[in-house]
Amino acid sequence: MKKHIISYSGGLASFFEAKLCIEKYGKENVELVFCDTKSENYDLYRFLDDTEKYLDKKIVYLSEGRNIWQVAFDRNYMFNSMVAECTTKLKIEMFMKYIKQYNINDITVHIGYDYTELHRLERTRPYYDCEVDSLISRSELTKQNMKDELCKIGILLPLLYRLGFAHNNCNGFCFKAGIGHFKQLYLKMPDVFDYHMNKELELREQMSKDVSILKRFGGPYTLYQLKQDFIRNGTQLSFDEEFDIGGCSCFMGDEKL
Repeated sequence: MKKHIISYSGGLASFFEAKLCIEKYGKENVELVFCDTKSENYDLYRFLDDTEKYLDKKIVYLSEGRNIWQVAFDRNYMFNSMVAECTTKLKIEMFMKYIKQYNINDITVHIGYDYTELHRLERTRPYYDCEVDSLISRSELTKQNMKDELCKIGILLPLLYRLGFAHNNCNGFCFKAGIGHFKQLYLKMPDVFDYHMNKELELREQMSKDVSILKRFGGPYTLYQLKQDFIRNGTQLSFDEEFDIGGCSCFMGDEKL
């Protein structure tokens, strides 16, 4: 039997991908691999523990050792919506190194892309020599279905989802996130927003360049500027900016600088 290796991110989709794989292929033929960015919310680890017990399957933890900002500082580059090498260094390369212990014909890699993310699945496949699949992409599970099913199972929804974030990674932050996402971070987790705002200022100083994670009106727009605008003018955004969530396109393999 093939070994089915799940990229287990700590999100809803990866949990249900793991659940479907275990039901279809058997627990003995499934591995759960979590790549720790050292930038996660504390409740993600609680969710990993709860789902590990529910699935009765030990999770393999991998870590490169740095967090997402350490990667940016070491690279001396302000990651943004176009380029975020943190996913390459902290997730993709760690995961790729792990699966090299197997013959490529003996494994299938599973990534939790639902039916709305088929484009991500197709973009990911060419970066792997082995088969890449997503069972939930062929299921009727929606994000709301997953939340409802998790409640029925008796596992508490991860904190970031409860706060309204679209994903459960990097403690609500993402270099690829848009202004609408950072508004939510500012409102729901202001201490986390300030942490990243200060890190952005530190990296600008290190680089001695007018660079930023966000862009507005075609130019750099720092998190500090965004916060000052919120303080002065409130958090009302334009329609386009309000829904400019972006963020979390990890594991798609196209982040090389």
